[in-house]
Amino acid sequence: MIEDFKADAPASGEAKPADYYQVWNQALFDLVPSDCKRVLEVGCASGKLGEAIKKRNGGAHYVGIEVIAPAAEIAKGRLDQVFIANVEAFDWPRLSGQAFDCIVFGDVLEHLLDPKKTLQAATRFLAPEGSVVCCLPNVGHWSIISGLIEGKWEYADSGLLDRTHLRFFTISTFRALLEECGFAVEREERLRNSAQLSQDIVPFLEKMNVDVKDFVDRVTTFQFLFRSRRAVPVRTPGRDASWSPAARPAAHTVAIIIPVFNKMELTRDCLASIAANYPADISPEIIVFDNASSDGTRAYLETAQREYDWLKIIRSQVNLGFAGANNKAAQLCDADVLVFLNNDTIVQPAWLERMLDRIDDEGVGMVGSKLIYPDGRIQHAGMVFDSHATPTHIHHLAGKSDAIVNVAMEYPAVTGACIMIKRDLYRAVGMMDTTYPMYYEDVDLCFKVREKGYKIIYQPESMVIHLEGRSSANLDTIIKHNEASRVIFYRKWQDFMLRGLRADPGFYFSGKEYRPR
Repeated sequence: MIEDFKADAPASGEAKPADYYQVWNQALFDLVPSDCKRVLEVGCASGKLGEAIKKRNGGAHYVGIEVIAPAAEIAKGRLDQVFIANVEAFDWPRLSGQAFDCIVFGDVLEHLLDPKKTLQAATRFLAPEGSVVCCLPNVGHWSIISGLIEGKWEYADSGLLDRTHLRFFTISTFRALLEECGFAVEREERLRNSAQLSQDIVPFLEKMNVDVKDFVDRVTTFQFLFRSRRAVPVRTPGRDASWSPAARPAAHTVAIIIPVFNKMELTRDCLASIAANYPADISPEIIVFDNASSDGTRAYLETAQREYDWLKIIRSQVNLGFAGANNKAAQLCDADVLVFLNNDTIVQPAWLERMLDRIDDEGVGMVGSKLIYPDGRIQHAGMVFDSHATPTHIHHLAGKSDAIVNVAMEYPAVTGACIMIKRDLYRAVGMMDTTYPMYYEDVDLCFKVREKGYKIIYQPESMVIHLEGRSSANLDTIIKHNEASRVIFYRKWQDFMLRGLRADPGFYFSGKEYRPR
């Protein structure tokens, strides 16, 4: 089947000489698994790579997306389905119902305005055990470093500084991008060319505590290639005998509630991550509550609703605040389990499933996720209280793989950036308290749940990147509102806290390991 999807090419899609689109990368070919039966190639050029993979893989079904029309016309004779499109304007729902064993980006991502968004959009159609294969030029090559030393940055018609490149990556920064999108590198290859390195620079490198061998390895790499898979495998019925929806005590309907005020780009990335990591066995109900945004959020959400048919939008003419927005959305939704999620988050594979694993445990009232910064350090692994009874994030800035943050724990509180609670319990405790100017609504909710006799559980197997503070107001406003909220919180809960501290002081300072009954 051949299908055209017309879209205007960006400046970076200007056609090059015809023979440019006839070559293919042997190293890229070698990274595509030989047992793949369905492949999507973003930037398929004239289809030479796809033609070779189809032949090797016994007639694999091969789909290509290509912005340059003459090259795509040639690809139509080699591949099973070809879309002529600027991938950043591509109508992704046209791939609905397809699941690819491998998605290939061969020298494409560096040409895009927003490579992360495109990577996330494409990998929504990746099979649970599928792989992503990418190759990119290395901006850390010695030819570029030496040029910068001489004050030069000169674009060319092709090569590392191709004038159509819009984004630049080193090996480590692209690894970080893959990790932000929920992928782990399975295999890495490097293509090299000669680099005139002088021994005279070695003393300078040593003075800067630079590993000379590693430096030489990096700066002689002209192009790097990665094959990646999801960091946490997506479990689906029939693929993993150790897990199935029936393994949970009861099937749930889930509503994910995201209050937003401006910061449209954060909402966009958050929704893309949900789309890429939503379990197939749970009907989605994602509610964005627009708290009277004044930037491009309204227009973006209208566009997003066309892309995501599961997206619901609630708009308020006035800003109801964090608590008010969550409460109103919770009143309007139908699901029996609620997830409150900040828009400055990027959810990771299996994040929702692992929270659901705990919400039905006996005595559990709320579940919180492991929140990490983009560099992998811990932002939140549970909340405890210091000697002044001030809430604090335990193990802040630890590594996400450290043993200490990978144990399920019961804590006095978890942060509201990503929490799960059953709807009936949420309503029974009176929902979030709207008297707080900013912050403490989440800690207050935890205390109300604990006052009812329920546990607050930190679930380390549910991981979410949290871009902490990017959705907040300015620093002076934060300090002012935080102090006002702190006063309200202590007046309300000081007796409850004193009783708890007398009964089990260690719990408030360090929590306790959680062992399901």
